[in-house]
Amino acid sequence: MTRDNDQFLESIIKGNILGGLEALYAVDEDGPSAPLSLNRLLYGNAEEAQLDLIREEESSLAGNLSGLEDSEKALAYYNLGCFSLVQDDVVASKDRFAQAVDLSPQNLMARHNLAYAHELLAETEEARSHYHAIMEQMPDCAITRLNLAQLSLQEGDTETALNELQGLYDRDTGNKGLLLFLCRALLFRAEPEDVEKANQLLGVIPGLKQYPDLHECLAYAWYLSGKAEEAEQAFSELLAENDENLFARMGMIRVLCEKSDFKGVEQHLERFEELSPDEKTRELLEMVKSGP
Repeated sequence: MTRDNDQFLESIIKGNILGGLEALYAVDEDGPSAPLSLNRLLYGNAEEAQLDLIREEESSLAGNLSGLEDSEKALAYYNLGCFSLVQDDVVASKDRFAQAVDLSPQNLMARHNLAYAHELLAETEEARSHYHAIMEQMPDCAITRLNLAQLSLQEGDTETALNELQGLYDRDTGNKGLLLFLCRALLFRAEPEDVEKANQLLGVIPGLKQYPDLHECLAYAWYLSGKAEEAEQAFSELLAENDENLFARMGMIRVLCEKSDFKGVEQHLERFEELSPDEKTRELLEMVKSGP
């Protein structure tokens, strides 16, 4: 483990994913370590060349399990689960994390990832069971409380989710990761007071634009507040940074629809359809092309 990777893990446990990403992409003189590279793939952007290296390492690790002690085998299964998760094979990742937990029940990272894999597979009760088991060992584990709040949100219990997220953020107001999830939940419910609160929270963050996720929240909060010009500017800035940002692209489409700029809507819909082709987008594009 490198210092940067330790900082990353500490940030993640605190629920500060944005702070963790800063540690992941800190300057490295001799190239990132293996753990750091893996976490970059899990939480950042996977590149095909990196995935090839991961597949080679996965094959080597899987072929040497028989000679390992239980503690070493648990760590190997944890890493194999991470490799599967990187490659979007959630079922395999769940099985490998489960083996890691069976061999080392006190391994909270493995149990957390097992819970997360259940969550990705919509196996909510199993996810909750493992998250609660973590809470018994580590009651102040913010990332676990955060994931439980996200489960509540997915199940339509917005009030419970917001109460939990607000409580987490109140205890650590410098935590941009917790701020992100709190604002997302506020904008998901989108009552006028929620939108106003999100605007207030986001409006005082220095250097907010360097965090695209927070910038997206602010752009959407402006849109919901009726601040069309500010929203359009923010969505434009996000697209200038990343032309494949579907959230910003759809935000721009919404703003331009309200301005009756159907030519602009058509242009953005065409790009959206290129990036994420589906029948609904094609139908909407044809509707716009045929005239308002």
